[in-house]
Amino acid sequence: KEGGVRRIVLDTRHFRGNYPESAKVEGCYIVNDAHIPDHEIEEQYKESWFTLIPRSRLGPDSLHVYDADLDQIESCEGRKVSHVKVTIYPDGGLSRVRVYGFGDDVCYSRL
Repeated sequence: KEGGVRRIVLDTRHFRGNYPESAKVEGCYIVNDAHIPDHEIEEQYKESWFTLIPRSRLGPDSLHVYDADLDQIESCEGRKVSHVKVTIYPDGGLSRVRVYGFGDDVCYSRL
């Protein structure tokens, strides 16, 4: 399996009472040659976002791991992702969001 997002971790550790009930993760691929600020990308490219993890229940003080090899991540096969958006419902704390995957030649040439 080549490219794209392979694993996403939503970390609610240390949030025992103030954790989100659920979360959704979306991705998009934008070649940002115009150097558009990240805060403007969501609005300008709203039709480009696709679901990686549909709204899913979260629990307190836990690592929530989603793996493409276990078919827990949607729209990931062969699909490039440059930006990730996490929406939590209704609110609460996430310690970390980790996204693992493989880059392409364009990605590596910009390092």
